[in-house]
Amino acid sequence: MQNRQIHNVLFGDDYDFMRNMTFNKTDNGKEQFHFISQNSPSDDLLYAKDHCNSVLISASHSTFGWWMGYFSKGDKVYYTDIRATNHSVYLIGSFNPFDYYPPHWTPLKYDYDLNVIESKN
Repeated sequence: MQNRQIHNVLFGDDYDFMRNMTFNKTDNGKEQFHFISQNSPSDDLLYAKDHCNSVLISASHSTFGWWMGYFSKGDKVYYTDIRATNHSVYLIGSFNPFDYYPPHWTPLKYDYDLNVIESKN
C-alpha cells in the first residue's frame, strides 16, 4: 500500500462546493482528489462499480449514495449514522436504519468539528 497512489473521487451536484472543501491530506504526494458533478447518475454508479474500493455516504438518507455503496467493487462502505443526526424521518420514527443499511456497512458518528468519534457496526 505504501507505493500505491490514492485517488479520492467526490461525486456531487455542486462542483464549487466540492472544490472549496478542505481535506487533511497526507504529505507523501500520492494522494489525489477528483471532483465529478456532470456525469449522469448511471455513469456515476458504473464508475463506482468498477473503481471504488470504499465509499463514504455523507448524506445519511441518500438513496443514490446507498446504491453507489451497494454497487461499489469493494465491501467497505461507511455512512453517516442517521441516529446521530436531526433528520426528521428518523426522529419521527418512520425510518429504521437496521432495515436500510446492510449489516456489514459501517456507521460513522462525528463531533462538532466533523471528526469521526465512533465507527462500529
